[in-house]
Parts: sequence; C-alpha cells; structure tokens
Amino acid sequence: MTICAIMQPTYLPWIGYFALMDMADVFVFLDDVQLSKQSWQTRNRIKGESGKELMLTVPIRHAGEQAIKDVEIDGSHWIAKHLKSFQQNYRKAPHFAEALAIYEPVLQGGSTRLCDLNVALISAVADRLGITGRRLRSSAIAGKSADRRDRLVDICREVGADTYLSPAGAAGYLSEADGEAQFAAHGMTLLYQRYEHPTYPQVNGVFLPYMCVLDLIANVGVAAAGAVIRGGIRPSAATQLVKEAV
Repeated sequence: MTICAIMQPTYLPWIGYFALMDMADVFVFLDDVQLSKQSWQTRNRIKGESGKELMLTVPIRHAGEQAIKDVEIDGSHWIAKHLKSFQQNYRKAPHFAEALAIYEPVLQGGSTRLCDLNVALISAVADRLGITGRRLRSSAIAGKSADRRDRLVDICREVGADTYLSPAGAAGYLSEADGEAQFAAHGMTLLYQRYEHPTYPQVNGVFLPYMCVLDLIANVGVAAAGAVIRGGIRPSAATQLVKEAV
C-alpha cells in the first residue's frame, strides 16, 4: 500500500497539516490551482501576549487569476515585521530559540514567490519533525485532468499510489460516497484523516487551538512536537491501514 496526500502549500500550517504529511508515503503540494482570496496560503495565526490570536500575512502582488505557483511576494519589508511579532509574542516560550531557528533562515532565504516560501517553510518543519515521506509539487506531474476531483485520482496514479488520504475538511472536493466510488473505479482506496486537536503547554494564558505549527515547537520543542502531533490522530480506516503496513 502506498498512501498519497495532496494539499495546497499554506503559510505556516497548523499541526493537523503535518499529521497528514506524517501518515503519507507521498505528499504532493497542490501548487497549480488558482489562489483563493483570503486563503491560508498568505496568512496564519500566532498567539499574542494578550492571549488572543494574531494574524501574520504575507503581502502578494495581485495580477488577476493566478496559479499558486505563480504568485509573487510583494517586497521584503514584511519579513522584519513577522520576525519581530514572533519574537515579541514567543520570547517567553521555553523553546522559542528552536522555533526561531527554523523560521528565520527560511524567511531570510530570498524567496520571491509565495509557493517557494511556503514549501520551504513546510519542508524545514517536516525535516525537523522527522517526517520522511517523498514530497513533490503537482506542477511537476504530467497527465492531470482539469476536473478537480479527477485531478486527485490522476496525481495518485502518476506518483504510484493506490490509496488517497484526504484531509477531514475536504468535503467541498468530494463527498465520502461519491469519492469512494470514484477512486474505486480506478482501483484505488479513499481514506479520510480523522484528527482531534491535542492540547499542550502554551504560554500567554488559556490554550488556543489551531495556531501555526511554530506555536507548538516554541512551547514544547522539536523533540516532543512529533508525539503531540501524532497524539491527535484518531482511529479510522486510515490509521488501521497505516498500522498494518508498518
């Protein structure tokens, strides 16, 4: 069994994103679809000193309808602001330095396209967490349908996967019944991620879920972060099949 997961590359994703990556043998960054307005490709949450969430947003150059891979970042002035905000709000976290050591080099790496920045950040975090599956971009995969549902099947076929692991929030792409029939018609299995956000020690007051992954790393450290992320995985057909394959 070879499991494939497919997700758009978002800016500093939440921990459920990395749980999905960890369960997949092949992870595909869906970068050749249109960027949506107010999407998580350009922004994500951190926890402020006040205990309320703050949003970090990457400015982009708007040029009409664009594929994610083609979107350009608007300048570099925002980098210092993001780093300052992260430092101000997490400087008291016990593993702040570990999180900053991942974040800062990527931000200072000179990426001019949003997709390159997001993929670099996600990959840097995944590498530190010990997530070892193969990663590639959908724009590098030939033979894909223009239909968004057929596209998922085509990507799985092209990367040699016989099982598609769908994120829990993908009902807009395919319903369970229709999706299962569609994948089955191509000799593939459709599985859904079941994930419950775990809690962990967190600075700045009452626990807030759905912060970016750096919140977890700053609070518990890289060594413990993987176990926390995997602790949110709930029993499902997907987890059972993964266990049997190990």
